[in-house]
Amino acid sequence: MLKKNGCFKMLFSGVVITLFFLLVTVPALADMTPTQAQQIQSLLNHWRARLRIPASALSIALPGCKPITFVSGTTMLGGSQTITSNTLFQAGSISKSFTSMIMLQLAAQGKIHLDDSITQYLPQYPKWSRVTIRELLNHTSGIFDYTKTAKFKLIRGDNPKAQITPAEMVYMASLYPAYFSPGKGWKYSNTNYVLAGMIIEAITHQSASNVIHYYLRENQMLHLPNTFYLPSLYSPAEVARMAHGYDMDDMDVTTNNMSWAYTAGAFVSTTEDLIAWWKSLFQNRILPEQQLAQMMSLVYEHTSKEHGCIAGRSASHLNAQETETRYGLGISQSATGSSEMGTTWWHNGSTQGYKAIVMWFPKSNIYMSLMINRDPGFLFTPKLPLVRNTLHVLLANHCVPRKTTSNSRAEKRV
Repeated sequence: MLKKNGCFKMLFSGVVITLFFLLVTVPALADMTPTQAQQIQSLLNHWRARLRIPASALSIALPGCKPITFVSGTTMLGGSQTITSNTLFQAGSISKSFTSMIMLQLAAQGKIHLDDSITQYLPQYPKWSRVTIRELLNHTSGIFDYTKTAKFKLIRGDNPKAQITPAEMVYMASLYPAYFSPGKGWKYSNTNYVLAGMIIEAITHQSASNVIHYYLRENQMLHLPNTFYLPSLYSPAEVARMAHGYDMDDMDVTTNNMSWAYTAGAFVSTTEDLIAWWKSLFQNRILPEQQLAQMMSLVYEHTSKEHGCIAGRSASHLNAQETETRYGLGISQSATGSSEMGTTWWHNGSTQGYKAIVMWFPKSNIYMSLMINRDPGFLFTPKLPLVRNTLHVLLANHCVPRKTTSNSRAEKRV
């Protein structure tokens, strides 16, 4: 089911769409046609049915337009209540981009420096005195991932409703050797972003929940009405707004305690809000230019500890045919493998019963996000067939190119 919004809704009503008059000319697309919308809805329906996913939501924002949201399925497996554009899903590790943004705001305020040792703020962890904040945020710290420990798996398996503290998570990780010396490799580790959340609390003298609430609800630069940080058991009202999540065995895991994800992954959101969040980042609405540049400074994800990290490589060096993904501070960048689609800035999210991804394709200036409520057994990337097929529909010959403009400094760089 297509949720009419933005440009597509106006197309039906015969209203002429006015583009934003901004600063820099970039390639863009004509408005989505009814035929394209039908094709995309059909793609989503068939993809969801083939993977036995109860519900999926897909939002697309073309240049100068509000997001168009396609929904398919029901809030519960075998249920009758269809999802809407306001149905909540767990966002998983897309949360890391928000945690990184807060750290960069603290850096802009002079309260931290990215190359400070983490023990300057968390002296209780002297074994990591050589690890910097930057290395937490770009996953080059080498610190073990607590979600890979035997203790974590035991707790989650025996009592999934148990509350786990950040200190307990870090302790689990501390019992394992480092993957490599700080700055000498790349390895995704949720412990990095738990430590980042603890640093935020140490600096602000507030809970992470209060700090995040400020940016979500009190800060005028963001408008994310359907995004929440919920690092605990969900209330009945919160569950009522959720698409129920299911693991690979179709067990309902919606009411499991999300304290284990903390600032590494405890956000819930909608596909429209994820696009609004991504636009806020890449259109320079939330971070000062210097901090956005730091966020977009990249390291290779497949760097071995023998070769070390290659940091700060700008997006302009990427070839659309390259296959390796780079990681910034809470965001990823990779080529799509298609010169037509170019490169993309993205992050995915994965929890026990949910998968999510949000993307920006600078070449076409398209934003896209996808969320589902069942574990299909694989992670989402920009090379997901549904994503590629949707982009193909949008970029097909019958979608007439046009020019629009953008005020995004990020767009200038890429």
